[in-house]
Amino acid sequence: EKGLRLTRNNVYRMLLVAVMVASKTLEDSTYRNCDWAIIGLRHYSCAALGRMELEMLVWLGFRTNVPREKFMCAVKATFGHHPVHKCLPRPVSERWREEVLEQLAVAV
Repeated sequence: EKGLRLTRNNVYRMLLVAVMVASKTLEDSTYRNCDWAIIGLRHYSCAALGRMELEMLVWLGFRTNVPREKFMCAVKATFGHHPVHKCLPRPVSERWREEVLEQLAVAV
């Protein structure tokens, strides 16, 4: 199955980008990507964080608000109370994701 998979190798990156996206969604004034690079102990460049942020937003279908029920479902799934697939948003199609990334690459 295609989609996001957390692994030992990407969990730190995904956490950093998830917090970054959440902060930008909730706060009027937040850190710049270069500041997030410092927070991330400089493991990633400003540009790399920007790309990762875009990839996450595309994966989310630019839906950054999560209803309380979905959040609680994910928390319970994290601690093993029920399967995580019941909590995940319906993924965007791979074709749509590729088209958006291509269009953004042309625009930049």
